Amino acid sequence: MKKLSTRFEELDIKGLCCPQVLINVKKKIDTLNEDTTLKVLTTDPLAHLDIKAYTHIVDNVEFVSYEKKEEHDEIVLNYGTRR
Repeated sequence: MKKLSTRFEELDIKGLCCPQVLINVKKKIDTLNEDTTLKVLTTDPLAHLDIKAYTHIVDNVEFVSYEKKEEHDEIVLNYGTRR
């Protein structure tokens, strides 16, 4: 498993669909301190694919994990990760 940061934030965007999901994730990332783990809670069934694609085009965000829960999905990202 990839190393998580000691700083942790959560973004609850349940009920939103892309592109709003990705827009809100980007806005939240812009407010984070370096070396922060972000947990995204979403009900958009394709959000993990969009967010993972986004992490491939930026240098400082790493896709850590995706877990499908009963009522929502959890996506974990590390901000400040250098590739």
